[in-house]
Amino acid sequence: MQAQLEQPGMPQSSIVAGVDGRMLPEAEVAKVYDAERTRQDFGRELTRGELGCALGHVAAYREIIARNLPIALVFEDDAVIGHQFLMVLERLLPRLDSNEKKIVLLSHVGRYSAWGGERIDKHHWLYKPYTAWGGHAYLATRAAAKALLAAQEPVHVMPDSWMYFHRHGIVDVRGLVPYCVGTAPLAAASSVGAAEERKIHSRGLRRIARKYLWQKFIFQLVVKPALRLWKQPSTW
Repeated sequence: MQAQLEQPGMPQSSIVAGVDGRMLPEAEVAKVYDAERTRQDFGRELTRGELGCALGHVAAYREIIARNLPIALVFEDDAVIGHQFLMVLERLLPRLDSNEKKIVLLSHVGRYSAWGGERIDKHHWLYKPYTAWGGHAYLATRAAAKALLAAQEPVHVMPDSWMYFHRHGIVDVRGLVPYCVGTAPLAAASSVGAAEERKIHSRGLRRIARKYLWQKFIFQLVVKPALRLWKQPSTW
């Protein structure tokens, strides 16, 4: 990551220390994490890896505010910067107001609404995401950093819960299409939440299956056409 950011033309950068959630004492976890709220919103608690990841992003928000940065880039250590990154950044920055609670995802966005797209250049647009995850590359205004910090003290969601933050009016989220920052191969080996994702609970499985099929039906016939949802391929 350091080698990428030392290339000519890259913005000034600093490293924010990450947090190993596995090493946190229980007393510290109780101070920085709202497990009950997480269970209510998501049906399970965060893994220690997920908590550590969230606390790392919280530290980045504090850094943005402490240094009074109007706009900042936040990268995780597995980000791979594309060759069009600097060109896109040059066109994006003048469009952002530091007083608006805006997040711009520079990474892959799964689905997005074609309504109200904002053209950045000949090839890139900003769209409202419908599904988005991954916190390895995004632009955050100072106002967005303050809003996310307030929302995550104490932590109760993963830092890449973008649609949750957007639905609750915490920040306004937009996604760059096509994206200009990918992930390194090591990202596939992440253990942040792998153990929890492998758990399968049988209780209520049939009810969940019926709900899924119903939502799938409604999504295909109503939601997708109404919102003009497009799917962005993951190309790199």
